[in-house]
Amino acid sequence: MKDKGIIVCSEDIDEGLSLQVWTKGACPRLVVFNRVKNTRKLMPFSWLERTDRSISLKSPKGGSANYTVEQLESAARRMLYEYAQDPLFKGLLWHSVIFMSDLLHTPRAVFDSSEYAMLHEDKRCRLWLLDMTDGDESGYFRPFFPRTPAEEEVFGGLPGVSANAGKNVADLKKTGVTRKLASVLPARWYDTPRVSAAAALLGFSLFYADSSALSSFLWDSVQGGVPSRQALAERPDDPETMRFARKMAGYVRHYFLVDKIQYSTEYDSFDALKSRGFNRKHRMTLNVGEIGPVEYTVTIYADETGQMAIGCAPMQYTDRHKGEMVFALPAEVYDAAIRNDSFAGGRDDFFTLASLVSAKLFSIWMERVRRFVDVFLSPGARA
Repeated sequence: MKDKGIIVCSEDIDEGLSLQVWTKGACPRLVVFNRVKNTRKLMPFSWLERTDRSISLKSPKGGSANYTVEQLESAARRMLYEYAQDPLFKGLLWHSVIFMSDLLHTPRAVFDSSEYAMLHEDKRCRLWLLDMTDGDESGYFRPFFPRTPAEEEVFGGLPGVSANAGKNVADLKKTGVTRKLASVLPARWYDTPRVSAAAALLGFSLFYADSSALSSFLWDSVQGGVPSRQALAERPDDPETMRFARKMAGYVRHYFLVDKIQYSTEYDSFDALKSRGFNRKHRMTLNVGEIGPVEYTVTIYADETGQMAIGCAPMQYTDRHKGEMVFALPAEVYDAAIRNDSFAGGRDDFFTLASLVSAKLFSIWMERVRRFVDVFLSPGARA
């Protein structure tokens, strides 16, 4: 392993185990170093995302020693802080944040006003619509997300911002509106692409999906020790990256709703919700990729107090969660999500259900990854 790369930092856990960061100038790997056997095992940093994982090694005193992810977390944070001081990584991270922000803000054009009555899913999942209904020269970038009063002030009372004959995300950003939104509410507009970029560069997952294609794309942009803006101007030919961009946008749109949703897992969601006074209303099937890597049977429940619940039973085995997923929320939260996803047009319960569930799961993924990357992303964070 050493002749192919280098160990850039290390943390001793005890006399039997050390953790290390290994790299050969691209996406780093987590190394589990068995000090008793003098052996190393390379793993992606996404291994740390599952809190139920553990390592079992032969103990120096005989027998075996077990280490949970929680026990290894502090050491991993200290190593990532040290690794992140590398000038190349710092520069690439900055460029990658811009790249992820471009994915987040990429608009879709609407040429006929009748489209607003029932938007196509490819446009419904965007945060910006380029309104071209009055011709190219009168184009407007219209926000497709709920806004706080402070965010609304960014638009100066207008329904959007003039495109000035522009059509793409670069033209949208030239107006300064995305920068102003980030300054008003950085936790929503800045932290989302920033954590996502750090996850991709370090080998964490892309919302639990494989990040290797995007990670390779970002690291391959380094030319002569410097990230190439021209290389990052392209989009990787990777469906996982595009799927992640949609999920990221859905999280940002429903940003104010996710904390009002309670998440849990149950062996049998029907029995669990029935015991809590919920009655089954209707059922649907969500396809592979909508909320996870398998199909889900999704059942909607309601109780007499105005509370709503969503039970999600995987139709095939998945290791992302144990049992069935359950989401509990006030009915008005779901109604707000329907409005957020409609652009004053027709509602699409199928789209909103998948979008809202994904937004909650995305927030859980974000918080888990932040446990490791906030140590170098946030000033004053402690390793």
